[in-house]
Amino acid sequence: DLIEVLIQEQVLIPLVKSLDNDRDKCRFSALAIANFASNALSLFEIVNAGAIPRLVSLVFSAEAEIEGRRYCALALANLTAYETYHSTILEYGGPEALFALSNSCDALSQHYIGCALANLSCNIANHEPIVKIGGLQPMIALAYDNDQNVHLQAAAALRGFSVTGNIKMKIVQEGGLEPLSRLLLSDNNEVLRETTACLCNLSLGDENKFGISKCGA
Repeated sequence: DLIEVLIQEQVLIPLVKSLDNDRDKCRFSALAIANFASNALSLFEIVNAGAIPRLVSLVFSAEAEIEGRRYCALALANLTAYETYHSTILEYGGPEALFALSNSCDALSQHYIGCALANLSCNIANHEPIVKIGGLQPMIALAYDNDQNVHLQAAAALRGFSVTGNIKMKIVQEGGLEPLSRLLLSDNNEVLRETTACLCNLSLGDENKFGISKCGA
């Protein structure tokens, strides 16, 4: 396998270091790391090479070009597929960096951000820390997005967070019902599945039932 050969040749260390270099090196290094991160065998080596803080830093940087930030977000999304790395990503400010990038108009970046947040939402230990730093608003904003890939991941993220008791009410209080009710008009079965599952979770809170019925869901 080519990836195994490349790992044995220790290519990840120079790739991670190149994230601090000029635009072209940074962009291509970020894409390479994202591709490595799609292979489970590479993940430990990526983290061990110190990639997470550098990826987070680049995603956060408004001065960096969008392509480099996008590929770093993709790498983080791939890493979040494994709960083992969640605490490290949170420790280095991964969610805050993703929220900062979510303000861009780049559809691919928003898709990768949605994927990362959906993955992070699968781990209940992440719920309170992410909500505490204002994480619901970016998810709700992404749920309004017209791009199907983006609002699908946003709905999945909200569904994940909606299993936690006190967060159910916060999703409603922060305006989550409006985009969710709009997504019920989707002709995509995956969007409908995630949206209805989220609304089902929200309806378990007595304080949310009136709001759900009022919004037309």
